Amino acid sequence: MSTQDPSSARLPSWALWSLVLAGTAVRYYHGASHQLWNGAPDQLAWGLGLEDLRATGTLTYEQLMHYPHEGGSLFLGPLSWLFGPLASLLPPLSWAALAVDTFARVVQIKVVQRLADHRTALWFAAWTVFAAPVMLPWGTVNFGLHAAFSFAPFLLAVLVLDPPRSLLRVGLCCGLLASLAYDAWVFAPAFALLLLTAETALGIRIRRSVQFGLGCALGFLPHLLLRLFAQDGFGLEDHGALSIRGLEQEPVDIGALPAKCWQVCTTSLPASFTLGAATDPLVRALSFIVLALLVGGAWGLRRQWGSLSPGMRTLVHTTVVFVCVVVAAPFFQPRSEGSGYLYYRYFAFIAPLIALLVLHGAAAWGRMGRLVRVAWIVLGVLLSVVYMVRTHPITTPNWEATGWVLARKYGDRPSLLMRIIQRAPTDHEPDLVYGAGWGLTAALFDGKTINDTAAVDTFEQLWQLFPRTQHQQLERGVLRAFDPGITPELDPALMPVLRDRMVY
Repeated sequence: MSTQDPSSARLPSWALWSLVLAGTAVRYYHGASHQLWNGAPDQLAWGLGLEDLRATGTLTYEQLMHYPHEGGSLFLGPLSWLFGPLASLLPPLSWAALAVDTFARVVQIKVVQRLADHRTALWFAAWTVFAAPVMLPWGTVNFGLHAAFSFAPFLLAVLVLDPPRSLLRVGLCCGLLASLAYDAWVFAPAFALLLLTAETALGIRIRRSVQFGLGCALGFLPHLLLRLFAQDGFGLEDHGALSIRGLEQEPVDIGALPAKCWQVCTTSLPASFTLGAATDPLVRALSFIVLALLVGGAWGLRRQWGSLSPGMRTLVHTTVVFVCVVVAAPFFQPRSEGSGYLYYRYFAFIAPLIALLVLHGAAAWGRMGRLVRVAWIVLGVLLSVVYMVRTHPITTPNWEATGWVLARKYGDRPSLLMRIIQRAPTDHEPDLVYGAGWGLTAALFDGKTINDTAAVDTFEQLWQLFPRTQHQQLERGVLRAFDPGITPELDPALMPVLRDRMVY
């Protein structure tokens, strides 16, 4: 009779690939049946820019990628071209998202096999099939990249397991992954904490930390140089070299951080697994269950702390650092009525890691741990199935918002903007031009007053560069930017000034 611990039985390759392909099938079904990309103007705008590149036979940095801080989009854009023949099933960018999502789950499962026992790897692989609603839309919606590069901390953690691995090389990998998605930076302080708390001499700890930090800087340097010297669009907006859509300029209320921390930890984070609004009583109840499982997993990890590998400890640190960044940075603001995959987009980066920590922590609970694992898997399946059933398909693309996005990126060059707009179906061109007028005005006059004559002069110069046949529709979009309730909120005194400049 074998005395082998059943938890040591390795996950067969066929089982691994079956679970991965099942997860891909779930995401494909959700994407194809709900067409959420039609409500994602960032993806639509990016897709039109890529279509323009294919039509002109040129390659430009700014059109290959979308937002300049999303370095990974530089590779996803060309990847999408491989799926052109399948565009009747999903948009090429959605195929690229599905391919990267599949790759991410393979990496995550393979790493879990290294960091934990194979039984935990099997539970985790089973969870990835339906995961949670916070992950599903990103299987076919391609922007933001929080979910697409959620494998980054897993990949970095497995490097920690190899003692001969140069810390400079680990840092290089961290910097490179951070250049693809800035979320990966949360690994850097997490790993630095592991290095600084090691049981070695202080000088050695500091030297190792410096080596790691130098590697991070070198790995990130190519991305930084591109942001400094390559044309990446958004010429109408005065953002810094490492700006994240200007969100980093939002003020931070230090006194409000304790309350925000409580909201994020007890409400926003658990509610993100449902994508629902915290004001919904059912969401509150489900969030409480998620939170209870999180606390149970955390307590289990605490009991196992002495036996955890350095890689697993780093992942625990990474989760804590991520939560601290969400609380301290101005990017995410908790709202009781907030809901949907866009509102909770940041949590998609950390959700797979949290799932791993819950499932691994449950091992410390003995027989009760099995119930925790079953509950976590079943809850994820139920939430995802209900989410897919209750989500309404979006059959009509949001062309007006797409024009808004395009104008903010290419509005300083009307000829290029109009050329990209013309890649869309002809009957949608008026909506795109209308949105372009709206976005152009928002980009130029956000935070400006009637005294900013330079912005007004720039507006007039750009106005004259648009085709006269588009001026009427463009003017409608300009005036739309001043409607009540529209963000960003512009100075109303500017509207009559712009009216006078819109001559056609």
